[in-house]
Amino acid sequence: MIDYISTMAAPWCLCVFPMNKRALIDTMMEHPILINRPLVVSPLGVKLCRSSEAVLDLLPSPQSAPFVKEDGEAVKATRR
Repeated sequence: MIDYISTMAAPWCLCVFPMNKRALIDTMMEHPILINRPLVVSPLGVKLCRSSEAVLDLLPSPQSAPFVKEDGEAVKATRR
């Protein structure tokens, strides 16, 4: 659960730990800036997809060609 929290957000500093799961979710709902992104939802599940190639595990169909990341790096299919 802690992986879904962005440590770069200012309200993070106001949180006191240890915090139970319900309190953590409530805090994220109150301060959405705390949510680490990108969270990707597909029929195969939900995953924090940082780095971008992590999304390959959530594609319902196999990747048919390389894709190019924002930094220009080409990513070849390596999943399943």
